[in-house]
Amino acid sequence: HLSNLRTVMEMNDFNAWFLSCNLGHKLNIMRDALVEGRPGIFMSLLDIVLEAPISQGGISTETLQKAFGADLTNPNKFTNGERFKLGETFAADVPA
Repeated sequence: HLSNLRTVMEMNDFNAWFLSCNLGHKLNIMRDALVEGRPGIFMSLLDIVLEAPISQGGISTETLQKAFGADLTNPNKFTNGERFKLGETFAADVPA
């Protein structure tokens, strides 16, 4: 059971790290998963950002749809084939 606990702790560490990244970095990691044909990783990252409040690093559905299209499958929807700028912001995802 210790290996399960370690896995949970590692996931919690990853989640905290991922949520602490700026918006552009999170979107680039998610974009990379789509570009590399790794939808399972994309979906896992999607769960992390949708479950967290925006004030704690979450990303709104609206922003994700702006970034990746309404069905969240187009890595180039917003960027036209480029990576997101690290300082990228969307009004809905800037904590008040």
